[in-house]
Amino acid sequence: MSMAPFDGCSFPLARVLIVTLYINPKDDSALERYDGSVPTISEDYPAEAVASTAAFVRRLKQMMPGINEVDVEVLDEQHEKILLEGCSAHDRELCWQLFGLLDSLVAFTPGRVSLVKYRDLEPLRSLMRIDYSVGDCADEIVSMVHRNTQTLQVLSISVGRLEHITSLISDKGTSGYLEYPCLHMLKFNAYWGPTAPKKPAFPGAIPFPHLRHLTLWSDYPFGDDTVFRGNAAMLVTLDMELNKPLVTILCENEVFTPNSHPKLHGVAIDLLEKRELLPTLDLVSYISFVATVGSKVPVRQFGMPKIGGALLSLTSVHASLACIQVLALTRTPVDLWDVFSLLKVLPLLSDLTTLAPKLGKLPIGITKANLPDHVTLAYAPVGVRFRYWRVYSYSFRDFSEIALCVVLVALACPNFDYASTRPADARRYRDMLEKTICSKGFREHTPRLRRLLFHTL
Repeated sequence: MSMAPFDGCSFPLARVLIVTLYINPKDDSALERYDGSVPTISEDYPAEAVASTAAFVRRLKQMMPGINEVDVEVLDEQHEKILLEGCSAHDRELCWQLFGLLDSLVAFTPGRVSLVKYRDLEPLRSLMRIDYSVGDCADEIVSMVHRNTQTLQVLSISVGRLEHITSLISDKGTSGYLEYPCLHMLKFNAYWGPTAPKKPAFPGAIPFPHLRHLTLWSDYPFGDDTVFRGNAAMLVTLDMELNKPLVTILCENEVFTPNSHPKLHGVAIDLLEKRELLPTLDLVSYISFVATVGSKVPVRQFGMPKIGGALLSLTSVHASLACIQVLALTRTPVDLWDVFSLLKVLPLLSDLTTLAPKLGKLPIGITKANLPDHVTLAYAPVGVRFRYWRVYSYSFRDFSEIALCVVLVALACPNFDYASTRPADARRYRDMLEKTICSKGFREHTPRLRRLLFHTL
Protein backbone atom coordinates (compact mmCIF):
# COMPACT_ATOMS: atom_id res chain seq x y z
CA MET A 1 0.00 0.00 0.00
CA SER A 2 1.62 3.20 -1.17
CA MET A 3 0.46 6.73 -0.45
CA ALA A 4 3.04 8.28 -2.81
CA PRO A 5 0.44 9.60 -5.29
CA PHE A 6 -1.15 11.58 -2.44
CA ASP A 7 2.00 13.13 -0.98
CA GLY A 8 1.29 16.73 -0.11
CA CYS A 9 -2.48 16.27 -0.43
CA SER A 10 -4.85 17.33 2.33
CA PHE A 11 -8.63 17.07 2.63
CA PRO A 12 -9.47 18.99 5.82
CA LEU A 13 -13.22 19.14 5.11
CA ALA A 14 -13.65 15.41 4.50
CA ARG A 15 -15.88 13.71 7.07
CA VAL A 16 -16.78 10.32 5.54
CA LEU A 17 -14.44 7.61 4.25
CA ILE A 18 -16.02 4.88 2.10
CA VAL A 19 -13.79 1.84 1.54
CA THR A 20 -14.60 -0.82 -1.05
CA LEU A 21 -12.49 -3.98 -1.09
CA TYR A 22 -12.64 -6.09 -4.24
CA ILE A 23 -11.64 -9.73 -4.17
CA ASN A 24 -11.79 -12.55 -6.69
CA PRO A 25 -13.26 -15.67 -5.05
CA LYS A 26 -11.94 -17.88 -7.86
CA ASP A 27 -8.33 -16.87 -7.23
CA ASP A 28 -8.39 -16.10 -3.53
CA SER A 29 -6.85 -19.03 -1.69
CA ALA A 30 -8.27 -17.84 1.59
CA LEU A 31 -11.78 -18.24 0.24
CA GLU A 32 -11.01 -21.66 -1.22
CA ARG A 33 -9.87 -22.99 2.12
CA TYR A 34 -12.54 -21.24 4.18
CA ASP A 35 -14.51 -23.80 6.17
CA GLY A 36 -16.52 -21.57 8.49
CA SER A 37 -13.77 -21.09 11.06
CA VAL A 38 -12.17 -17.70 11.57
CA PRO A 39 -8.37 -17.53 11.47
CA THR A 40 -6.80 -14.92 13.72
CA ILE A 41 -4.43 -12.26 12.52
CA SER A 42 -1.48 -13.90 14.27
CA GLU A 43 -1.98 -17.14 12.34
CA ASP A 44 -1.49 -15.88 8.83
CA TYR A 45 -0.59 -12.19 8.94
CA PRO A 46 3.02 -11.15 9.69
CA ALA A 47 3.70 -8.44 12.24
CA GLU A 48 5.44 -6.18 9.68
CA ALA A 49 2.30 -6.22 7.53
CA VAL A 50 0.20 -5.20 10.53
CA ALA A 51 2.56 -2.27 11.09
CA SER A 52 2.40 -1.33 7.41
CA THR A 53 -1.39 -1.30 7.47
CA ALA A 54 -1.41 0.83 10.61
CA ALA A 55 0.99 3.32 9.00
CA PHE A 56 -1.24 3.48 5.92
CA VAL A 57 -4.30 4.34 7.99
CA ARG A 58 -2.41 6.90 10.08
CA ARG A 59 -1.43 8.62 6.83
CA LEU A 60 -5.09 8.70 5.85
CA LYS A 61 -5.86 10.32 9.19
CA GLN A 62 -3.22 13.00 8.55
CA MET A 63 -4.66 13.72 5.13
CA MET A 64 -8.25 13.78 6.40
CA PRO A 65 -8.13 14.89 10.05
CA GLY A 66 -11.86 15.53 10.23
CA ILE A 67 -12.94 11.99 9.30
CA ASN A 68 -15.51 10.71 11.77
CA GLU A 69 -17.28 8.04 9.75
CA VAL A 70 -15.98 4.95 7.97
CA ASP A 71 -18.07 2.64 5.80
CA VAL A 72 -16.56 -0.64 4.57
CA GLU A 73 -18.01 -3.04 2.00
CA VAL A 74 -16.48 -6.10 0.38
CA LEU A 75 -17.42 -6.98 -3.20
CA ASP A 76 -16.63 -9.93 -5.41
CA GLU A 77 -15.85 -9.71 -9.12
CA GLN A 78 -19.59 -9.45 -9.88
CA HIS A 79 -19.84 -6.44 -7.53
CA GLU A 80 -21.97 -8.47 -5.12
CA LYS A 81 -21.53 -7.87 -1.38
CA ILE A 82 -19.97 -10.81 0.46
CA LEU A 83 -18.82 -11.76 3.93
CA LEU A 84 -15.27 -10.90 4.90
CA GLU A 85 -14.66 -14.07 6.92
CA GLY A 86 -13.20 -15.94 3.96
CA CYS A 87 -10.95 -13.11 2.79
CA SER A 88 -7.29 -12.70 3.46
CA ALA A 89 -6.13 -11.62 6.89
CA HIS A 90 -4.66 -8.56 5.18
CA ASP A 91 -8.14 -7.28 4.30
CA ARG A 92 -9.49 -8.03 7.76
CA GLU A 93 -6.62 -6.18 9.41
CA LEU A 94 -7.09 -3.20 7.12
CA CYS A 95 -10.76 -3.00 8.11
CA TRP A 96 -9.96 -3.09 11.78
CA GLN A 97 -7.23 -0.46 11.48
CA LEU A 98 -9.67 1.81 9.65
CA PHE A 99 -12.15 1.55 12.51
CA GLY A 100 -9.72 1.38 15.40
CA LEU A 101 -7.33 4.23 14.57
CA LEU A 102 -9.94 6.91 13.94
CA ASP A 103 -10.37 8.18 17.47
CA SER A 104 -13.20 10.53 16.47
CA LEU A 105 -15.27 7.71 14.97
CA VAL A 106 -19.01 8.26 15.31
CA ALA A 107 -20.30 5.47 13.06
CA PHE A 108 -19.70 1.72 13.04
CA THR A 109 -20.78 0.50 9.59
CA PRO A 110 -18.75 -2.56 8.65
CA GLY A 111 -21.43 -3.95 6.39
CA ARG A 112 -21.22 -7.75 6.61
CA VAL A 113 -17.86 -7.82 8.38
CA SER A 114 -17.58 -9.79 11.62
CA LEU A 115 -14.85 -7.62 13.11
CA VAL A 116 -16.02 -8.64 16.55
CA LYS A 117 -14.30 -12.00 15.99
CA TYR A 118 -10.90 -10.39 15.53
CA ARG A 119 -10.62 -7.47 17.89
CA ASP A 120 -11.99 -6.06 21.12
CA LEU A 121 -14.75 -3.51 20.45
CA GLU A 122 -14.34 -1.83 23.84
CA PRO A 123 -12.75 1.36 22.36
CA LEU A 124 -15.83 2.06 20.25
CA ARG A 125 -17.77 4.46 22.46
CA SER A 126 -19.93 7.55 21.88
CA LEU A 127 -21.02 6.20 18.51
CA MET A 128 -23.88 7.97 16.77
CA ARG A 129 -24.59 5.20 14.26
CA ILE A 130 -24.25 1.43 14.20
CA ASP A 131 -25.07 -0.51 11.04
CA TYR A 132 -24.26 -4.18 11.51
CA SER A 133 -25.28 -7.11 9.32
CA VAL A 134 -24.11 -10.62 10.12
CA GLY A 135 -25.68 -13.97 10.92
CA ASP A 136 -24.28 -14.30 14.45
CA CYS A 137 -24.83 -11.30 16.68
CA ALA A 138 -22.21 -12.07 19.31
CA ASP A 139 -22.26 -10.78 22.88
CA GLU A 140 -19.56 -8.26 21.96
CA ILE A 141 -21.90 -6.55 19.50
CA VAL A 142 -24.71 -6.40 22.06
CA SER A 143 -22.31 -4.97 24.63
CA MET A 144 -21.08 -2.39 22.13
CA VAL A 145 -24.64 -1.28 21.46
CA HIS A 146 -25.32 -1.09 25.21
CA ARG A 147 -22.25 1.13 25.74
CA ASN A 148 -23.55 3.60 23.18
CA THR A 149 -27.22 3.88 24.15
CA GLN A 150 -26.86 7.51 25.24
CA THR A 151 -25.40 8.75 21.95
CA LEU A 152 -26.82 6.48 19.23
CA GLN A 153 -28.98 8.23 16.66
CA VAL A 154 -29.18 5.46 14.04
CA LEU A 155 -29.26 1.71 14.75
CA SER A 156 -29.56 -0.87 11.97
CA ILE A 157 -29.17 -4.52 12.96
CA SER A 158 -29.51 -7.52 10.64
CA VAL A 159 -28.94 -10.74 12.57
CA GLY A 160 -29.70 -14.43 12.54
CA ARG A 161 -32.32 -14.77 15.26
CA LEU A 162 -34.84 -12.56 17.01
CA GLU A 163 -33.46 -13.12 20.51
CA HIS A 164 -30.39 -11.16 19.38
CA ILE A 165 -32.66 -8.16 18.81
CA THR A 166 -34.61 -8.41 22.06
CA SER A 167 -31.34 -8.45 24.01
CA LEU A 168 -30.55 -4.94 22.77
CA ILE A 169 -32.91 -3.35 25.30
CA SER A 170 -32.17 -5.67 28.25
CA ASP A 171 -29.76 -4.37 30.86
CA LYS A 172 -28.10 -7.48 32.29
CA GLY A 173 -26.63 -5.49 35.17
CA THR A 174 -29.91 -4.19 36.58
CA SER A 175 -32.36 -6.67 35.00
CA GLY A 176 -34.17 -3.60 33.71
CA TYR A 177 -34.42 -2.05 30.28
CA LEU A 178 -32.15 0.33 28.42
CA GLU A 179 -33.35 3.61 26.96
CA TYR A 180 -32.05 5.16 23.74
CA PRO A 181 -32.82 8.86 24.28
CA CYS A 182 -31.19 10.13 21.05
CA LEU A 183 -32.22 7.33 18.67
CA HIS A 184 -34.30 8.62 15.76
CA MET A 185 -33.84 5.81 13.21
CA LEU A 186 -34.23 2.09 13.97
CA LYS A 187 -34.10 -0.89 11.60
CA PHE A 188 -34.49 -4.54 12.57
CA ASN A 189 -34.01 -7.54 10.32
CA ALA A 190 -33.76 -11.19 11.38
CA TYR A 191 -33.27 -14.02 8.91
CA TRP A 192 -35.00 -16.76 10.90
CA GLY A 193 -37.92 -17.06 13.26
CA PRO A 194 -37.93 -17.22 17.05
CA THR A 195 -36.76 -20.31 18.89
CA ALA A 196 -39.31 -19.85 21.67
CA PRO A 197 -42.63 -17.98 22.10
CA LYS A 198 -42.04 -14.28 22.65
CA LYS A 199 -43.18 -12.70 25.92
CA PRO A 200 -43.65 -9.04 26.78
CA ALA A 201 -40.20 -7.64 27.43
CA PHE A 202 -40.76 -4.79 29.86
CA PRO A 203 -44.43 -3.76 30.26
CA GLY A 204 -44.68 0.01 30.28
CA ALA A 205 -41.09 0.55 29.17
CA ILE A 206 -40.34 3.24 26.59
CA PRO A 207 -36.90 2.39 25.18
CA PHE A 208 -37.20 4.55 22.03
CA PRO A 209 -38.97 7.78 23.06
CA HIS A 210 -37.75 9.96 20.16
CA LEU A 211 -37.98 7.49 17.29
CA ARG A 212 -38.85 9.11 13.95
CA HIS A 213 -38.07 6.38 11.40
CA LEU A 214 -38.84 2.70 12.04
CA THR A 215 -38.21 -0.31 9.76
CA LEU A 216 -39.24 -3.86 10.72
CA TRP A 217 -38.21 -6.33 8.03
CA SER A 218 -38.63 -9.48 10.06
CA ASP A 219 -40.95 -11.16 12.47
CA TYR A 220 -41.68 -8.67 15.23
CA PRO A 221 -39.10 -9.30 17.98
CA PHE A 222 -41.17 -8.43 21.06
CA GLY A 223 -44.29 -9.83 22.71
CA ASP A 224 -45.95 -6.43 23.13
CA ASP A 225 -45.88 -2.94 21.61
CA THR A 226 -42.41 -2.15 23.02
CA VAL A 227 -41.05 -0.58 19.83
CA PHE A 228 -44.15 1.55 19.18
CA ARG A 229 -44.61 2.75 22.76
CA GLY A 230 -44.17 6.41 23.63
CA ASN A 231 -43.11 7.67 20.20
CA ALA A 232 -46.41 8.03 18.30
CA ALA A 233 -46.15 11.82 18.36
CA MET A 234 -42.62 11.67 16.88
CA LEU A 235 -42.88 8.93 14.22
CA VAL A 236 -42.51 10.20 10.64
CA THR A 237 -42.03 7.03 8.55
CA LEU A 238 -42.88 3.37 9.20
CA ASP A 239 -41.92 0.38 7.04
CA MET A 240 -43.01 -3.03 8.34
CA GLU A 241 -43.74 -6.60 7.28
CA LEU A 242 -46.87 -8.14 8.79
CA ASN A 243 -47.80 -11.57 10.09
CA LYS A 244 -50.46 -12.76 12.54
CA PRO A 245 -48.59 -12.06 15.81
CA LEU A 246 -47.75 -8.48 14.84
CA VAL A 247 -51.28 -7.74 13.66
CA THR A 248 -52.57 -9.09 16.98
CA ILE A 249 -50.16 -6.90 18.96
CA LEU A 250 -51.01 -3.78 16.95
CA CYS A 251 -54.75 -4.34 17.39
CA GLU A 252 -54.72 -5.34 21.08
CA ASN A 253 -52.57 -2.36 22.02
CA GLU A 254 -54.47 0.05 19.73
CA VAL A 255 -51.22 1.32 18.27
CA PHE A 256 -53.03 3.10 15.42
CA THR A 257 -55.94 5.32 16.38
CA PRO A 258 -57.33 8.47 14.74
CA ASN A 259 -54.86 11.35 15.15
CA SER A 260 -52.44 9.14 17.11
CA HIS A 261 -49.52 9.83 14.76
CA PRO A 262 -49.72 13.51 13.75
CA LYS A 263 -46.31 13.56 11.99
CA LEU A 264 -46.57 10.20 10.24
CA HIS A 265 -46.66 11.01 6.52
CA GLY A 266 -46.09 7.54 5.14
CA VAL A 267 -46.52 3.88 6.09
CA ALA A 268 -45.03 1.12 3.93
CA ILE A 269 -46.57 -2.30 4.57
CA ASP A 270 -45.76 -5.71 3.13
CA LEU A 271 -46.81 -9.26 3.91
CA LEU A 272 -44.07 -11.17 5.70
CA GLU A 273 -43.05 -14.09 3.50
CA LYS A 274 -43.63 -17.53 4.96
CA ARG A 275 -40.73 -18.52 7.16
CA GLU A 276 -40.12 -21.43 9.49
CA LEU A 277 -42.15 -21.20 12.71
CA LEU A 278 -43.87 -17.96 11.67
CA PRO A 279 -47.69 -17.89 11.44
CA THR A 280 -48.75 -16.47 8.09
CA LEU A 281 -51.56 -14.02 7.45
CA ASP A 282 -54.25 -14.80 4.89
CA LEU A 283 -54.61 -12.33 2.04
CA VAL A 284 -58.07 -10.96 2.84
CA SER A 285 -57.16 -10.38 6.51
CA TYR A 286 -53.97 -8.68 5.41
CA ILE A 287 -55.72 -6.28 3.05
CA SER A 288 -58.49 -5.59 5.57
CA PHE A 289 -55.93 -4.72 8.25
CA VAL A 290 -54.06 -2.42 5.88
CA ALA A 291 -57.37 -0.72 5.09
CA THR A 292 -58.09 -0.31 8.80
CA VAL A 293 -54.68 1.24 9.38
CA GLY A 294 -55.21 3.40 6.30
CA SER A 295 -58.34 4.89 7.81
CA LYS A 296 -56.23 6.25 10.68
CA VAL A 297 -52.77 6.92 9.17
CA PRO A 298 -51.71 7.34 5.53
CA VAL A 299 -50.57 4.11 3.83
CA ARG A 300 -48.27 5.22 1.02
CA GLN A 301 -46.60 1.93 0.06
CA PHE A 302 -48.26 -1.48 -0.09
CA GLY A 303 -46.82 -4.86 -1.06
CA MET A 304 -49.01 -7.80 -2.09
CA PRO A 305 -48.15 -11.37 -3.02
CA LYS A 306 -51.26 -11.87 -5.16
CA ILE A 307 -53.71 -9.65 -6.96
CA GLY A 308 -56.74 -11.80 -7.86
CA GLY A 309 -59.88 -9.83 -7.18
CA ALA A 310 -59.12 -9.18 -3.53
CA LEU A 311 -57.36 -5.84 -3.87
CA LEU A 312 -59.71 -4.50 -6.53
CA SER A 313 -62.88 -5.43 -4.63
CA LEU A 314 -61.63 -4.35 -1.22
CA THR A 315 -60.35 -1.05 -2.59
CA SER A 316 -63.90 -0.15 -3.57
CA VAL A 317 -65.05 -1.00 -0.03
CA HIS A 318 -62.17 0.59 1.88
CA ALA A 319 -61.66 4.08 0.54
CA SER A 320 -58.51 4.44 2.68
CA LEU A 321 -56.62 2.19 0.26
CA ALA A 322 -57.06 4.77 -2.48
CA CYS A 323 -54.20 6.81 -1.00
CA ILE A 324 -51.60 4.14 -1.86
CA GLN A 325 -48.78 5.65 -3.91
CA VAL A 326 -46.38 2.71 -4.20
CA LEU A 327 -47.51 -0.87 -4.88
CA ALA A 328 -45.43 -4.04 -5.22
CA LEU A 329 -46.91 -7.23 -6.73
CA THR A 330 -43.89 -9.49 -6.88
CA ARG A 331 -45.29 -12.98 -6.36
CA THR A 332 -48.07 -13.29 -8.91
CA PRO A 333 -48.43 -12.76 -12.68
CA VAL A 334 -50.29 -9.71 -13.99
CA ASP A 335 -51.60 -8.76 -17.40
CA LEU A 336 -52.17 -5.42 -19.07
CA TRP A 337 -55.80 -5.25 -17.98
CA ASP A 338 -54.87 -5.85 -14.33
CA VAL A 339 -52.60 -2.81 -14.53
CA PHE A 340 -55.34 -0.62 -16.00
CA SER A 341 -57.77 -1.80 -13.30
CA LEU A 342 -55.26 -0.91 -10.57
CA LEU A 343 -54.69 2.53 -12.05
CA LYS A 344 -58.43 3.17 -11.98
CA VAL A 345 -58.93 2.27 -8.32
CA LEU A 346 -55.61 3.75 -7.10
CA PRO A 347 -55.63 7.32 -8.45
CA LEU A 348 -52.52 8.38 -6.50
CA LEU A 349 -50.37 5.44 -7.61
CA SER A 350 -46.99 6.66 -8.88
CA ASP A 351 -44.72 3.61 -8.57
CA LEU A 352 -45.58 0.00 -9.46
CA THR A 353 -43.50 -3.18 -9.23
CA THR A 354 -44.72 -6.38 -10.91
CA LEU A 355 -43.54 -9.56 -12.53
CA ALA A 356 -43.15 -9.35 -16.31
CA PRO A 357 -46.66 -8.57 -17.63
CA LYS A 358 -48.59 -10.53 -20.22
CA LEU A 359 -50.91 -8.94 -22.74
CA GLY A 360 -53.83 -11.06 -21.56
CA LYS A 361 -57.08 -11.83 -23.34
CA LEU A 362 -58.11 -9.08 -25.77
CA PRO A 363 -61.62 -7.61 -25.58
CA ILE A 364 -64.13 -8.84 -28.16
CA GLY A 365 -63.55 -7.22 -31.54
CA ILE A 366 -60.08 -5.94 -30.61
CA THR A 367 -56.94 -7.09 -32.41
CA LYS A 368 -53.31 -6.11 -32.01
CA ALA A 369 -53.72 -3.85 -35.04
CA ASN A 370 -56.38 -1.64 -33.43
CA LEU A 371 -55.24 -2.17 -29.83
CA PRO A 372 -53.50 1.25 -29.54
CA ASP A 373 -56.70 3.04 -30.61
CA HIS A 374 -58.79 0.95 -28.20
CA VAL A 375 -56.52 1.73 -25.23
CA THR A 376 -56.51 5.43 -26.04
CA LEU A 377 -60.32 5.61 -26.31
CA ALA A 378 -61.20 3.28 -23.42
CA TYR A 379 -58.64 4.27 -20.77
CA ALA A 380 -56.91 7.57 -21.49
CA PRO A 381 -56.35 9.50 -19.42
CA VAL A 382 -55.83 7.21 -16.42
CA GLY A 383 -53.19 7.15 -13.69
CA VAL A 384 -52.29 10.79 -14.08
CA ARG A 385 -49.69 10.46 -11.28
CA PHE A 386 -48.25 7.17 -12.51
CA ARG A 387 -44.57 7.61 -13.44
CA TYR A 388 -42.54 4.44 -12.86
CA TRP A 389 -43.10 0.74 -13.57
CA ARG A 390 -40.45 -1.69 -12.30
CA VAL A 391 -40.68 -5.03 -14.13
CA TYR A 392 -39.09 -8.21 -12.79
CA SER A 393 -38.12 -10.03 -15.97
CA TYR A 394 -36.29 -13.25 -16.72
CA SER A 395 -33.70 -13.77 -19.41
CA PHE A 396 -35.77 -16.42 -21.18
CA ARG A 397 -38.77 -14.12 -21.57
CA ASP A 398 -39.89 -12.70 -24.90
CA PHE A 399 -39.44 -8.97 -24.42
CA SER A 400 -41.83 -8.09 -27.24
CA GLU A 401 -44.83 -8.66 -24.94
CA ILE A 402 -43.29 -6.66 -22.11
CA ALA A 403 -42.48 -3.78 -24.47
CA LEU A 404 -45.99 -3.82 -25.94
CA CYS A 405 -47.60 -3.59 -22.48
CA VAL A 406 -45.29 -0.75 -21.45
CA VAL A 407 -46.03 1.26 -24.60
CA LEU A 408 -49.81 0.75 -24.26
CA VAL A 409 -49.70 1.94 -20.65
CA ALA A 410 -47.75 4.98 -21.80
CA LEU A 411 -50.54 5.80 -24.27
CA ALA A 412 -53.11 5.86 -21.47
CA CYS A 413 -51.03 7.48 -18.70
CA PRO A 414 -50.03 11.04 -19.60
CA ASN A 415 -47.08 11.26 -17.19
CA PHE A 416 -45.73 7.72 -17.38
CA ASP A 417 -42.20 7.81 -18.76
CA TYR A 418 -40.08 5.13 -17.11
CA ALA A 419 -40.20 1.33 -17.05
CA SER A 420 -37.17 -0.70 -16.01
CA THR A 421 -36.08 -4.35 -16.08
CA ARG A 422 -33.09 -6.17 -14.65
CA PRO A 423 -29.80 -4.49 -15.61
CA ALA A 424 -28.74 -7.69 -17.38
CA ASP A 425 -31.80 -7.43 -19.66
CA ALA A 426 -31.69 -3.67 -20.23
CA ARG A 427 -30.23 -3.80 -23.75
CA ARG A 428 -32.65 -6.45 -25.03
CA TYR A 429 -35.57 -4.60 -23.46
CA ARG A 430 -34.56 -1.25 -24.92
CA ASP A 431 -34.11 -2.68 -28.43
CA MET A 432 -37.57 -4.24 -28.33
CA LEU A 433 -39.08 -1.08 -26.86
CA GLU A 434 -37.68 1.03 -29.69
CA LYS A 435 -38.92 -1.47 -32.27
CA THR A 436 -42.44 -1.39 -30.77
CA ILE A 437 -42.58 2.41 -30.61
CA CYS A 438 -41.64 2.64 -34.31
CA SER A 439 -44.11 -0.06 -35.42
CA LYS A 440 -47.13 0.77 -37.58
CA GLY A 441 -49.77 1.04 -34.85
CA PHE A 442 -47.79 3.54 -32.78
CA ARG A 443 -46.23 5.77 -35.43
CA GLU A 444 -48.52 8.71 -34.82
CA HIS A 445 -47.56 8.59 -31.12
CA THR A 446 -43.85 7.99 -31.66
CA PRO A 447 -42.59 11.49 -30.67
CA ARG A 448 -44.28 11.28 -27.26
CA LEU A 449 -43.41 7.63 -26.68
CA ARG A 450 -39.72 8.16 -27.36
CA ARG A 451 -39.37 9.61 -23.87
CA LEU A 452 -39.53 6.00 -22.65
CA LEU A 453 -36.18 5.38 -24.33
CA PHE A 454 -34.36 8.16 -22.51
CA HIS A 455 -34.64 6.27 -19.18
CA THR A 456 -33.40 2.92 -20.49
CA LEU A 457 -29.91 3.99 -21.55
